[in-house]
Amino acid sequence: MKMAKLRSTTPQRGVAV
Repeated sequence: MKMAKLRSTTPQRGVAV
């Protein structure tokens, strides 16, 4: 789950993706 990983590192990034 790349989205989950992105959200963990950068919340803003997760929302954008």
